Amino acid sequence: MTYIVGQVPSPPSSSSSSSSSSKPFQHHHRRSSKYRHYRDCSLGAMFALAAKAAAIKSPSIKNHSHTIISHPIARYMADLADRLTESCHTVARQTATGLPPYAFYVEDQSGGSVNKKEKEKRKLTFPHPGSSRLRSYNLDPELAEAYFTLYRTTRREKWRQYAWELVQAIHRHCRVVIGNGNGAGYSALVDVTKVPPVKRDVQTPVFLGATLKYLYLTFLDDEEEEEDAENSLPLSSWLFNAVGQPLPIAGRNAAYLQ
Repeated sequence: MTYIVGQVPSPPSSSSSSSSSSKPFQHHHRRSSKYRHYRDCSLGAMFALAAKAAAIKSPSIKNHSHTIISHPIARYMADLADRLTESCHTVARQTATGLPPYAFYVEDQSGGSVNKKEKEKRKLTFPHPGSSRLRSYNLDPELAEAYFTLYRTTRREKWRQYAWELVQAIHRHCRVVIGNGNGAGYSALVDVTKVPPVKRDVQTPVFLGATLKYLYLTFLDDEEEEEDAENSLPLSSWLFNAVGQPLPIAGRNAAYLQ
């Protein structure tokens, strides 16, 4: 199975030297493969916020669909956030359930250097069947967080579309139905590569506290967001911690230290 992964762009400064420790993927198990953890998908949100912070002192150009960042560092960070999140979306999309696995490998099939005009071809593989935990999905919020942050910082509708695909996949494969046909919550999955998936019979607290929160805020109408800025949790005055709890930013939010 082959798929296209967005290449990580080169930093704007050519003075920085590349080393094995600076690679975006950690080598694991095989030299020809790169190992990625699902939690790395939250890096897209981190770089998107970094791009927004770098762009504060630089004017931006607005068009009909999104904001074009003019600052070179901000533009680099925004591009990195886009490509990382796009890669995680591609991984989720290629599983049988449409949900991201706990871990996966990306094997380089480019055969050396790649022309700048060509996209890098890579092969997606999952941990062997004995490593079922690495194929699991635990209702974690990392991908939902990335979609939410990318949408808030770019206003590109594709991130809402990706978030909606995630909502549908969770509802289709994780929903627990009791005898009378009513829903009784959502369960983590043992293996995202199998349909129908085996449920773990556990709903993690972070699903309600973070995953659904990010998805809800992603689909908040722009007009409603402006009218009720306090409850929409704008990223200009709120910061989310690792478990999705909003924290007021000092100097920008009146709720700080209240």
